[in-house]
Formats: sequence, C-alpha cells, structure tokens
Amino acid sequence: MPESIDRNEMGATPSQEACSSSSGWGGPRIVYATTLAMLLCAVVFRDGFSTEAARIYLRVSGRVALGLFFFSFGASAWHAMFRRPFTAALIRNRRYVGIATVVALYFHLSALAGLALTDPVWRANEAPLYVTIPGGVTYLLVGLMGLTANDASRRKLGARAWKTLHIVGGYATLGAFLFEYILVAVLVPEYKETMWWSGSAYLFAAVPLTLLIARVGQAIGRRGAARLAR
Repeated sequence: MPESIDRNEMGATPSQEACSSSSGWGGPRIVYATTLAMLLCAVVFRDGFSTEAARIYLRVSGRVALGLFFFSFGASAWHAMFRRPFTAALIRNRRYVGIATVVALYFHLSALAGLALTDPVWRANEAPLYVTIPGGVTYLLVGLMGLTANDASRRKLGARAWKTLHIVGGYATLGAFLFEYILVAVLVPEYKETMWWSGSAYLFAAVPLTLLIARVGQAIGRRGAARLAR
C-alpha cells in the first residue's frame, strides 16, 4: 500500500516522489503490468469457469497481491535495513507499487464475489460473517488508500489524517495476510493440499510474518533514536 512519507527518512516530498517515479524501473508501468496480468488471468479462467478455476485465480491474485504488498508496505523498513539502490528505487516508486497492490487485491475481491454469488456451498463454508465483515472493512480501507494515493488527497485530508488512513489500512491488510497465510495454514490442514508442495504453505506464511517483524523492528528503532535525540 502507499504509506506515509517521512521527510527525515526519505528526503523527498510526495511531489518529488511522484516525479522521480516517472523514470526508472517502476512508476505507472508496474500498475499497467499488474492490471494486464490480472485481466489476462481472468480471461483464461473465465473460458473454463468453475469453482476450481475460481479457486486457482484466487490463489494467483492473492499471491501477486502479497508480493506487491511486501515491497510497498515494507519499503521504508527494507530501505532502513539495506540502503541499496534497489531499496532506494523502491522508496521512489512505492506509491505505484501500492496502487498495483490495490489493483491485484480488487481482482482478488472480484473472484471472491463471483464464487459467493455462484456457489452457495462455498459461500456457506468459506465466507462466514466473522470473515466477511472484517474482510469487507479491510477492502474498504484498501480502496480508500488507493483513491487517496496522490498529492491532492493528501493536501485535502491533511497530513495527519492521510497518514493515519494509510497506516491503519496497511496494518489491516497485513493482518488479513497473516490470517490467510498463517492462521489458515495452521487451523485448516486441507489448505496445504491446495499447494503444489505442502511446504510452500510455510514459505508463503513467512512473507507476511517477515514483513510484520521488519515493521515492528523499524518502529522500535525509531522510538529508540527519538529517545536518544532528546
């Protein structure tokens, strides 16, 4: 997701970030590529639409979104740890990586909605209220983050409100990924059977867990630095 801009850490305003994103490997191109890939996958699976095809599309779109989210929401943490050209480029382009994450997540949502509408058994077993309600709130936050990923929205909302939206929305999304890839893998043994290799369930679980550790570590480091500066 697009996340808050920290001048001390980034050395760039949102406008500078947007301008620098127009060159290099990222920028809007990653949004276009993600949209095209999701559309192509949707066309392929629509030709043979079935519950199983929809499940495959859910897995593909979910993992694409997870990978993009790992880099967009973790951009500042990775740059603080590694300080490499790649992480600097990631910082410059994280707004667009975040928008690409939103695109992938909403294609994922479209597949969820399609299954819920066409397969009552799946809806009853896989989409209880205790999942759909927090999931719906998270998707609402994700949509708001995507819509406000621009300088005009930041000015209109104010820096504090804008930052709060993106931090809360980012952690809500991280919580959803943790639920999906850690709790589900632990609590639902059948989940591993959907993998080409059962151990890959744990590899996917490591992605959001690593991101959580990096973000928490970054927050602790910032607080420690602030105390020393007093």
